Amino acid sequence: PVPDSVTFSLPAGWSATVAPTVNGTQITTKYWNGTGFAANACLANTLTSPQINSPQLVTVTVTSPSNVTSSPLSFVVNDLQSRPLPTFGTATQLAFLTSPSGGPAGLPAGSSFATQPVIGVEDAIGNIVTSDFSAVTLSISSGTTGASLSNCTGTEFQGVVTFTGCSINKTGTYVITASDTENSTTFTTQSASFVVTAAPASQVVFSPTTAGPGVAGSAIPNVAVQVQDALGNVVTTASGSVTLSIQTGSPQAGFTSGTSTVAVSSGVATFSNLVLDKSGTYTLIATPVSISGVTGTITAPVTVSPAAASTFTVANPGSQTVGTGFSLSLTAYDAYGNVATGFVGSQALSFTGPSNSPNASTPTYPASVSFSYGIGTASGITLVDAQTTSITVSQGFVTGSS
Repeated sequence: PVPDSVTFSLPAGWSATVAPTVNGTQITTKYWNGTGFAANACLANTLTSPQINSPQLVTVTVTSPSNVTSSPLSFVVNDLQSRPLPTFGTATQLAFLTSPSGGPAGLPAGSSFATQPVIGVEDAIGNIVTSDFSAVTLSISSGTTGASLSNCTGTEFQGVVTFTGCSINKTGTYVITASDTENSTTFTTQSASFVVTAAPASQVVFSPTTAGPGVAGSAIPNVAVQVQDALGNVVTTASGSVTLSIQTGSPQAGFTSGTSTVAVSSGVATFSNLVLDKSGTYTLIATPVSISGVTGTITAPVTVSPAAASTFTVANPGSQTVGTGFSLSLTAYDAYGNVATGFVGSQALSFTGPSNSPNASTPTYPASVSFSYGIGTASGITLVDAQTTSITVSQGFVTGSS
């Protein structure tokens, strides 16, 4: 008698096992390789049994190349006839059955996306391929620069991949991509957009980390303190205020003027009018006030440079001899008593004060003076008349006398 047989399709490299035995003989599987039946071919499987005298329920379990096993598929073999086994669908696309929605940004496992992604592996007409054993992966396709998707674990059952633990570490609006490779072909699908929000506030941070730089007598720029979660996201819902002070040992003890306590707005306390008069390097101290979840203080450096030159000091040269050259030491200062270190290079200055000689000859002064960090030496000064006098040095509104 001709054995009963059933023929069905399997992807390349897949295998099938069959139970139970029929008439005491195990049903076997064979693979068609194009010229004959052999193991591990790809086009077809034939289940063959000895002749049987009554219908038999046969169960086939299919195994993928990665040894993931399907749920058993059952069918009936009748005496002296073949019956086709339902074809295992071919995966050609992915679909988000459930798109993710954001929870706290990047919290540890258990505090991740409020709704985790679920992916369906489908055939060309949208049916779930229940025999599929895919390795679906997720990645960020759009969102905040530098963000990372982590802690995702995907479990597939009958063509549906359910993810757990997914989280993103930065706030923003995101779209993620699911990818799968079937028979060397990769196909993808994208989720709906979703929002990741900040976790609860846990710290305050200077942003930028170095304030300023400032100029004596003017408001210091770039002084702001952010309220952040543990991952560095700005907590825009935070309330409270921040107070700034100056660390002991800085060039001056307190701010000359400005508002040193500022309310937090959209997660940031911005200090826009703080003024320091003395040049040098300071350490600013930020203290959070009534910000939920945040305690302690932080510091940041700020450098204050001298303002523009507004006066000269002219060192007294002491007694000099008529007709003999001498030098004057000059220092440029700003309006706040700081050496005007930005007053540099060759500077044309005016010299006045000493009188002419009885025969109308005039004193000799240098045409220019070279300054370095606000300090210069006027050389080659020669007076022509014996007298008690002072020398006034000026450049526009900048002036000073010996």
